[in-house]
Amino acid sequence: MTTRRSYETGDTIVEMVMAFAIFSFAVVITTAIMNRGVALSQQSLEVTLVRQQMDSQAEIIRYLHDTHNAAWTSLVGTDATPGNGDDRITTNIMPLSSATCPNSATLGSASLRAFFITPNPSTPDAFTVSTITAANYGGATTYARVVYPTVASPTPTSQGIWVQIASAEGSTPAVPAYDVYIHGCWDVSGQTQPMTQGTIVRLYGR
Repeated sequence: MTTRRSYETGDTIVEMVMAFAIFSFAVVITTAIMNRGVALSQQSLEVTLVRQQMDSQAEIIRYLHDTHNAAWTSLVGTDATPGNGDDRITTNIMPLSSATCPNSATLGSASLRAFFITPNPSTPDAFTVSTITAANYGGATTYARVVYPTVASPTPTSQGIWVQIASAEGSTPAVPAYDVYIHGCWDVSGQTQPMTQGTIVRLYGR
């Protein structure tokens, strides 16, 4: 009597290893794409937030100019001679760098005359022009921004945003013109180089 054997077929070890390797590769690629998407979304959000912070500084300065606020006088002075001590006009504009963000020691130098502006929380229509120092300026913890003062915490601070003002090209004592440079710089998670943004606002007259 002859006994017949039934042969069962199945995956070999090599086939299982190959299938697992392909699955692992697909998971790694998918995870990398998702992480990249999250990083791009985070960067886009930070850029939008920093733009809003810079626009806020621009709007304050426009308001000071249009209303002849005392803070505007402190920026451009009371006479037709820029840079003579009664204003914050400079000829040394700090350029944006893709290598590193400037620190308070650099921005606080007498030649740069960098500052930022915040409303006074206790006095209506009053604004504080803060010269950048080590006490009120530092690197951004998440994104570049200006922290407005409150009655409980009256000291304004800036994290990676600075403003400078210069006499515009073609400005004359009879028709003065000013270029206001508003810059932002902040470190981004996962990047070796910082993110930067800048804008220029031109204003005429004192």
